[in-house]
Amino acid sequence: MSGDAPIGVETVLQAIDALYLNPNPSYKEQASKWLCEFQKSLYAWEISDQLLYMKRDLNSCYFGAQTMRIKIQCHFTELPTNSHEGLKNSLLEHVNKLTADTSVPIVNQLCLAVADMFCHMVQWKNGIKDIIDRLSGTEMSCNFLIDILKFIP
Repeated sequence: MSGDAPIGVETVLQAIDALYLNPNPSYKEQASKWLCEFQKSLYAWEISDQLLYMKRDLNSCYFGAQTMRIKIQCHFTELPTNSHEGLKNSLLEHVNKLTADTSVPIVNQLCLAVADMFCHMVQWKNGIKDIIDRLSGTEMSCNFLIDILKFIP
């Protein structure tokens, strides 16, 4: 991964495809290392969100959800405070769009991300109420709501 060159979603998708679909072990290893470095970058915030909105395939959605969780859990302080509200809304929207067909690992990563965000975001004063209000509309979203609440310490 080059230092200051902007990274686009297509580059990340190519690396995800190399990791999961390329039969060459050398390419898989290179892709894995590159994606791990990418997850540490500032670009990972926006691109992981884009991957989740795109819903291209299972691998890219899982990587997007995992990256979002890692960024919130380990790198939340690198995000400007004025970005927290937008990220919170986007994350809750992703959870609200989950279905019974959504892969369990993706569900878990997104629910953990919301729980972690609640713990990090001190300005989210009525967080539990907000999460309940946003996710109690359907039986399906209530299941995800319960998962989120289980993850909150």
